[in-house]
Amino acid sequence: MGKIFISVLDSSAELYISRVSFFIDKKAVIYSTSPRIKRSEKVLDITDLSTVGLPDFRKVFLRVIFLLRFIVEVKPDKFVFCDSPDLHIPIGMIMKSLFGQRVKSIYFIPPAVWAWRKHRKDIVEKFFDRVIFIFPFEKDIWTKNGVYVGHPLCKIIKEENSYFDYETQFRSSDLSSHKGVICFLPGSRYSEVKNHIHILRSLGREMRDYVFLVPTRFSELIEMCRGEFSLKVVPQELSRFAMRICDFVISASGTATLESALLGKPTVVFYKLPHHSFELAKRMIEKDLRFISLPNIILGEEVFPELIQDDATAEKIIKALNFVKEKNFGSVSKKLFDKLDFLDFPDIAKIIDEL
Repeated sequence: MGKIFISVLDSSAELYISRVSFFIDKKAVIYSTSPRIKRSEKVLDITDLSTVGLPDFRKVFLRVIFLLRFIVEVKPDKFVFCDSPDLHIPIGMIMKSLFGQRVKSIYFIPPAVWAWRKHRKDIVEKFFDRVIFIFPFEKDIWTKNGVYVGHPLCKIIKEENSYFDYETQFRSSDLSSHKGVICFLPGSRYSEVKNHIHILRSLGREMRDYVFLVPTRFSELIEMCRGEFSLKVVPQELSRFAMRICDFVISASGTATLESALLGKPTVVFYKLPHHSFELAKRMIEKDLRFISLPNIILGEEVFPELIQDDATAEKIIKALNFVKEKNFGSVSKKLFDKLDFLDFPDIAKIIDEL
C-alpha cells in the first residue's frame, strides 16, 4: 500500500479526515500534519499557519518550503490534501511537476471556486488526480475527476444525537441561572477572533442578562473581556456542545453556520475584515454569489440573517436576534440533512485506497 501523506490545517477538515484515516488500508503508513490523526507515523504540526481572507504570502511560502523538506524526507507515494488551498495548491503543483504519475494526489474539500478565484478550478483539475467534494452544487464544477460524498457533519451530528443528553448537561450547569445562553463563534482563525472581539464586547455590554459561551482555540484573546459581562470560554472542540445547550447562536461565517443550521438553532451570521482586505476581497468574489453563509448558499434563500462589514454591529445583531428567535428552524435542519446526505467515512477511505 505504501506511504500516504495527509496535509490538513483547517480544524473542521481535520476532524473529518481524522475519522477517514481510521478506515484507510491498514498496510499503509501514514504521515500527516495533524496530531488528531492517531495512525500517523510522524506528525509535522503546521497549525500556526492559519490565516483568513487574503493569505500572508511570506508565511505561506516559508511553510511550503518546510512541508516540502518533510515530504522529501518521508517520500510518500500518495498525497491527501484537505481544504486550505493557499497552502495545498502550490504544494500539489510542485509534487505533480516533480514526480508526475509516480505519485497520486487527492484533494479532499477543494477550494470554493464557486465563491471566488474561479481560475483555481483548472489548476486543481490539472495537478490533482481526484477531487472529493462535499456540497451538492459542486457537481457541475468538478466534472472531470470529482467524486461527491455529501457532508461529513451530517454523520457526526446524527451520531452525537444518539448518545449525548445535552438537556441534562445544561440543567446541571450554572448556565441555567441566566436569562439565556448565547453561543458566540468568532471564527476558527486567530485573525478572525482578533477582528471580531470588539463585537463580542459590545454585545456583552448590551445583553447583560445573558451568558456568552465562546468556543475558541485562542482563549487568551477572549479572556481580555473577562469581568465586563457574563462569559464562559470553552475549547473549540466543544463548539457543537455549546451550540446544543444555547438558546441562540451568533456566528462568524464558516462551517459553524452549517453546524448551527443542522442543529436547528436560531442563528445570526456576521463577518468583518480590515477595510483594505474587504475592498480587495470584494473584487475577487463571484458577482452572482448572493450569500456568505453555507445554509443560505445551499438552500438558495436567506434562512439566517447576514450582517457584513459595517452592518456587523451589536445593535443590528440584537435586532436580527429578536427576529430569528421567533422562528422554528427544525424544517431548515431537515432540508439540509436531505440535501447533504453523507456516504460514510469508510467510503472516502475506499476512494483514497483505490486511486
